[in-house]
Amino acid sequence: IREIEFLVQTFQLLRGGRETSLQTPSIFTALGQLQKLQLLPDSAVAGLLSAYHFLRKVENRIQALHDRQTHTVPDGEDGLKVAIAMDFETRADFDTALAETRNSVQSLFEQSLPQPPGPADDKNPGQLRWQRAREHGRDRGSGRPSDWKPLADFVKRLNRLSLSQRASRRLDRFMPLLLERFDLFSPTDEVVTRVFDLVSAICRRSAYLSLLLHNPQATDQMLKLFAASKRVAQAVTRHPALLDELIDPSLGAYPPTQDDIQAGVKQVLKGHNNTETTLQNLNYYKQAVSLRIAVAALRATLTVYEVQTALSQLAEHLIDAALKLSLLEMEARHGCLPGPELAVIAYGSLGARALGFDSDLDLIFLFRPESRLSGGARPVHAERYHTNVARRLLSLLSATTPSGRLYNIDARLRPNGRAGLLVSSVAAFSRYQQQKAWLWELQALTRARAIAGSAGVGQEFSTARQRALTTLAPRHEQSGISLEVQAMRKRMARQHGADDPLKHSRGGLLDIEFVVQLGLLLNTEKFPELLNTTRINEQLKALKDCGWLDRYAFQTLDRAYTQLSQARQQKALINDSVEVDTAALLAIAYKLCDELLE
Repeated sequence: IREIEFLVQTFQLLRGGRETSLQTPSIFTALGQLQKLQLLPDSAVAGLLSAYHFLRKVENRIQALHDRQTHTVPDGEDGLKVAIAMDFETRADFDTALAETRNSVQSLFEQSLPQPPGPADDKNPGQLRWQRAREHGRDRGSGRPSDWKPLADFVKRLNRLSLSQRASRRLDRFMPLLLERFDLFSPTDEVVTRVFDLVSAICRRSAYLSLLLHNPQATDQMLKLFAASKRVAQAVTRHPALLDELIDPSLGAYPPTQDDIQAGVKQVLKGHNNTETTLQNLNYYKQAVSLRIAVAALRATLTVYEVQTALSQLAEHLIDAALKLSLLEMEARHGCLPGPELAVIAYGSLGARALGFDSDLDLIFLFRPESRLSGGARPVHAERYHTNVARRLLSLLSATTPSGRLYNIDARLRPNGRAGLLVSSVAAFSRYQQQKAWLWELQALTRARAIAGSAGVGQEFSTARQRALTTLAPRHEQSGISLEVQAMRKRMARQHGADDPLKHSRGGLLDIEFVVQLGLLLNTEKFPELLNTTRINEQLKALKDCGWLDRYAFQTLDRAYTQLSQARQQKALINDSVEVDTAALLAIAYKLCDELLE
């Protein structure tokens, strides 16, 4: 019985801080959640439940025999009575069933929880090497230089840290194993330094060392991922709780789906007690899911567009969660406001469902006017109510927590930019786009979509977008549209220069986006269906289907956009200095972009 309880409680201690459904005193509820969260397989949960019921029934029969608090099966006639009470004909049959049940529990316990390694062996080569390194900063016997710099630098850092006795013991047990893994995997000095950065970050929080000690497969997975991606190494070093993800041997094999992401965010909100804790849990969830997406990208389980989609879906659900938290706070302060909620509109890469690992979010906020005040003790009108919600939402999304920060936010694309109101009514937004918007604002509108909040207001935005982009003729001649797009292209080139050449150089991603935006602005009046999507690759196909791009132009631009996106994602994941044939990639569509934009 205790072994089953200890097994369940161990998972509650390890994961209960983030998986709030595990915060329960009921062993049955906890086991059900362990199964639901896939922390234990179905067969293990079924076996544990069956054993627990059997053992509790035995305990009940023993204690009922003489009304005593005992846990020992009696001998002689009393033992036979217990066996009969358990529906066995003989004591031998009962003893066999009891032994099988206990053996089954012990086996499940050992399978589910890795056993700690044995005591350090002073004669073990790895142990001797670590002792010498700790004493002299050198690693003799591994085939590396005796003054191996990464290890020497690590030992110097280590000597400046104040470690507890427990942490020192765990470090002394872990380092020989790590040095042996280095010999097996032969990582470069750069990768070894990344690993030592992690060990330096976690050695005073020695529970993480214990996690790696007890899970050699997690250590191996960590080494492989640190070798494959500087981004992953930095993320895990900055947020060591992500080491917990490395225990999962299927990491990267089954990327999170939209349903998975939605369910995960919903689970975090379900355990909402206070905004600070919930925000921290949302940040951790973002880190964990981003890691899974990154590993899936590294292992080619996801294509470049699938990675962008997954990152965009994650952002949408996190924004929706932060909006819910903002509304809860506003309702507590000012009561509920009659009518629809605020709608959050995404521009830029999120609007185009092309979010990258480092992308900022371009957001604006729209509402439908309401004459009635909110219903709380301190009622306010709709504009102030929604403005306060939007401000709080921006604060939550950009706040720094121990688990990181959700996103950098740019809200300057709202009507009149920084000088404009933070929230706008849909009617005012529509008038502005039709009467006052600069052409570059209409370019941005081609990638805008509603992502959270009021579905009704979001639909009104879609209608306003359609109307603004299909009625350009009264304000802009076609030649004028082309000239303004050309001018914006040159302005962007001057502003960014050689910064991020895959994006900003001629023939880069931004050039292809300008081609698409020009095509949309010139053709949406005649072909309004061009606005049915905000994805660049899908808009390219739509421009081919309507005849503005011929087959060669479409194939060239599509190939260039895909390969440039892949290369940029690779640099973000692996290392900024990774070698990419930038000139060859830009040359794919360089001349075609000049031809279409000049």
